[in-house]
Amino acid sequence: MTDFVFSQPEAYEVKIGDRVYRRPGDPPLEEVIEMLQKEKAKEDSLDATVSGAHGRDEL
Repeated sequence: MTDFVFSQPEAYEVKIGDRVYRRPGDPPLEEVIEMLQKEKAKEDSLDATVSGAHGRDEL
């Protein structure tokens, strides 16, 4: 069953009962989410810095 699930491109992790399965070599989902949140926070702070600089120039 896990082979079928992981043959789907959008499948990353599946939980069956108490066991969690993911593709070999992939990090745990929690690590991926944390990494994406850090990237987004970094982009948001960069965007705020850039838009803040433009706002001061226009005034």
